[in-house]
Amino acid sequence: MNERDFRDQMANTNGLSNEQLLSELEKRAADAEKRLNVLESGNEGSRTGASPDVIQVLQSVKQLLVKAKDRQIELEKSEAQLTKSAKQTKTAVDTLQAKNSKLEYQILHLKRAVKDADAAKSSPN
Repeated sequence: MNERDFRDQMANTNGLSNEQLLSELEKRAADAEKRLNVLESGNEGSRTGASPDVIQVLQSVKQLLVKAKDRQIELEKSEAQLTKSAKQTKTAVDTLQAKNSKLEYQILHLKRAVKDADAAKSSPN
């Protein structure tokens, strides 16, 4: 898989959730590690005589693994930021709901006070 194929696959994963994308990246990394181990075990006896194609494939796999790991780290950071933001938003919503309840209570009593004042004005003494 070359870099262009990798970019195409990454573009196709944009519709996935972070967990799904992370799972997909981990699966690809595991597959790449398996392929790398197979290639390395096949070349153990002839390190110096390895063909340029095998070396190029190994380097490509290594680059893909590094990119996948970097993407995983980015996703984990994004997830942490989203979690923090969600907690802050929930706290703000809870605070606003409490303030709204207090204001509704005050409005209720103010309406009663106005109603009582109007009734006192209109009734003869």
